[in-house]
Amino acid sequence: MKKYNLLLITPFYPPVESVATNRMVAFCKYLKHFNITVLTRSNKFHSDEMVDGVRVIRVPDRSLFKKATFNRKTNVFLHNIKALYNRILLFTQLDEYDGWRSSVFDYLNKNKPDVDVVLSSFAPISTHIIALYLKNLNKKIVWVADMRDHMSSNIFFPERYRKKIGHYEGEILSRADIITAVSKPIIEEFEGKTQRKDIIFLEIRNGYDFEPCFDNPSANSVWTVTYTGTFYGLRNPDNFLKVVKELLQQGDIDDIRINFVGVTKPMVVDELLKEKVHFFDKVSNKESIDHMRKSDALLLIHPTSELKGVYTGKLFEYIGVVRPILALVDPDDVAADLIKKGNFGFVADNNDIEGIKKCILKCYDLWKNGEKFNPDIELVKTCHRRFQVEILEKRLMEELEKR
Repeated sequence: MKKYNLLLITPFYPPVESVATNRMVAFCKYLKHFNITVLTRSNKFHSDEMVDGVRVIRVPDRSLFKKATFNRKTNVFLHNIKALYNRILLFTQLDEYDGWRSSVFDYLNKNKPDVDVVLSSFAPISTHIIALYLKNLNKKIVWVADMRDHMSSNIFFPERYRKKIGHYEGEILSRADIITAVSKPIIEEFEGKTQRKDIIFLEIRNGYDFEPCFDNPSANSVWTVTYTGTFYGLRNPDNFLKVVKELLQQGDIDDIRINFVGVTKPMVVDELLKEKVHFFDKVSNKESIDHMRKSDALLLIHPTSELKGVYTGKLFEYIGVVRPILALVDPDDVAADLIKKGNFGFVADNNDIEGIKKCILKCYDLWKNGEKFNPDIELVKTCHRRFQVEILEKRLMEELEKR
């Protein structure tokens, strides 16, 4: 079978660690019928190398202002200053990768790529701007615009920024051949913004990328609950910790160990919980999964909002390690639907104190009584990234073979 040339445009590629990086690596790993070139970002020098059968071109980022990073050693004042700086950067710029985008254009003008497919992934918007440029140069290229999440409708973006990317959103919907996003509600939103009949819309979820664990592991001597990821905005563990404190004081649970892995935001923990809450610095994806596997339950937090279609980054890895999930999420959104459908855990709204209490006690009793956790094994398997990328590959091949 003929192999087509695919150019993947993204600043998120190893050694960068992020949920976005994991999605990009999965495209490279499971799109089997393509010769893949990744056009990505470098802090200093240009490089061109083969990595696991993928050509990786790293183009220097000449941006003057770059997003601030965080770690737990940063004090609260400096953390808030950094967060404010990032907010101002988002408000004043289209994105902080404009210097990288400029370098990429220079590279493309000197090195005309021979590609059949361009796959660009938002955020940042620069990836789509670069792909739009290539599509305008060669209309025969199949352009896959991976939106991932909401764009101009994202209420957490400043209004000025939403208007800026709204312009490009219209351009993308008028020129892209395939639009992908992580959930059906987001796909349906984009479908409603265009009258085009020839565009393909696909839900390509995130997923886990390791062998799932279907064994029933030995329980810890102390009930161990782990959260991996970061806290920001309204996403915080305040209500969870409040309920845990009440349950301990009332004697409804005997003891608990809470692991926060990769949390960079400084936190103040109640005196009663100080010896029970443990923080771990940001770790590799593999180490993060090891923490999950050694846990009795996994904590997922995403406050309810008007935005629908939010699975959150770690949900699928939680599913893949096959441990009960304590999900404090919108009960009427996709994450809750999937957890309920697969019997993957227990769901409550993050603002529902009584609901959180019931979820914790159900999950605790599962551990306390040594009961077997019985999720839908077949549904667990479909949450693997391989399964999701194969959906995209099938439609891509159909589209290419028509041309």
